[in-house]
Amino acid sequence: MASSNIFQRPAPRVAPRLDPLVGFELRRALLLHQSGQAEEAARLYAQILRSHPDQYDALHFLGVAHLQAARPGEALPLLDRAVEVRPAEAAAHASRALALNGLGRHAEALASADRALALRPGMAEALKPRAVALAALQRDGDGDAPAAGER
Repeated sequence: MASSNIFQRPAPRVAPRLDPLVGFELRRALLLHQSGQAEEAARLYAQILRSHPDQYDALHFLGVAHLQAARPGEALPLLDRAVEVRPAEAAAHASRALALNGLGRHAEALASADRALALRPGMAEALKPRAVALAALQRDGDGDAPAAGER
């Protein structure tokens, strides 16, 4: 469900103040995730979150792992928390839009995708969920849905 484009970029740098063991485990999880072992990576992300519940990368990438396994209901609370922890991080808003679309909450998905695009204009990972949300809203006859070129 989620785009694999997030893995075509280098792994995010782990904050220097992060416990070195947690940083090591996070890097290990990201490598597993990038190599297609999302379930094993998810276990490591969850383990990190037990001791560091606000660790942004673990929140975001565990949410992405749930999206890739077609579990948007499990992804959304993690992505909501990731957005709370780092509201200026466009990737979390884009992933949240994917989860919301997966749950049929298209108006919220549109708002989340628009927030991602406001933070990072032209972000490819936000354009698709935005288009999906717009199409669903227009198909469902929501008169408040903006035209494709409007934001």
